[in-house]
Amino acid sequence: MRFLLIVVSIVLTTPVLAATSSKCPGEEGYFYTNDRHSKNPSDGGFISHDADVTDDIWVGKNAAICGFSSVTKSARILGRSVVCGNAKVHGSRARITGYARVCGNAEVDGTHQEVTLQGYFEANSGVYNKGTYTAEKPAPKVKTKSTKEVVSEFVKALGSFEETYYAFTDGDIRKMSYEEEYSIKIDDANNPCEVVVTKSTEREAKRDDYYALVPYEEQTFRVDLGELDIGEIIESEWKKTYRGMLIFTFSIDRIKSDDLYVFAYEKHTDDGDTWYTREYETIDALWINGESKSELQQLNAKFKAAIEACGG
Repeated sequence: MRFLLIVVSIVLTTPVLAATSSKCPGEEGYFYTNDRHSKNPSDGGFISHDADVTDDIWVGKNAAICGFSSVTKSARILGRSVVCGNAKVHGSRARITGYARVCGNAEVDGTHQEVTLQGYFEANSGVYNKGTYTAEKPAPKVKTKSTKEVVSEFVKALGSFEETYYAFTDGDIRKMSYEEEYSIKIDDANNPCEVVVTKSTEREAKRDDYYALVPYEEQTFRVDLGELDIGEIIESEWKKTYRGMLIFTFSIDRIKSDDLYVFAYEKHTDDGDTWYTREYETIDALWINGESKSELQQLNAKFKAAIEACGG
């Protein structure tokens, strides 16, 4: 019987070697036993081999003592709290609980007065020897997109934006169909805010069952997104409701560029085809149109985000 008691005593007082804990990354240690010399010992939390602790402390099962920290003189480490670095916690009136962290060179001294660190409070320096310190759970960190990422999302959205829509005048007499598409690229890898845009538009105007005009227009210009102003989605004033169909638009103003664009028209008449071009036109504004307001709103939002990211 005496031999059995000796064996039990060894089991209760000998720490398990080579244990690890996610609370103390890269460290080895053991799991503490609370009240190990009493008749009712209980499992405690992780203790790093480099930490300094005494037999009279209490370590909650989900708490941890890491690094070269020191916890002595009946201090209580509870909840999911962590003591790490070179921190010191000592005294029977010291209580660390919740998700609190005592790290760095902080010291919690509960020798003479009650001192509690709780909630999500973090101490990395200074001496805490009385009172209660608490903090709410910090807001989750939101990954901030880089300017290039925001502009790239806009480039992708505009590059895949295609619209076919119809404008009507004089009832059924004249119907104009529009097909618009865009190609866009970041022109300078070191400056994602400088982009080159090419807008291609094809129109077909039909009158009395024959095509009166089939023009093609292409505009290419280089702009700095930070210089632009962008409007809200509105119903186009120069287009009317027809059979429940509406045309929506938003404008981009203050386009400044040394690049000029070319109009190229193909005109069909009774006398035959006539071609002509107008060169060296300047552009200071752009309108993006479509029948789907929701698609236009999504493009408008990404356009605004790119302009804002570029300082506009």
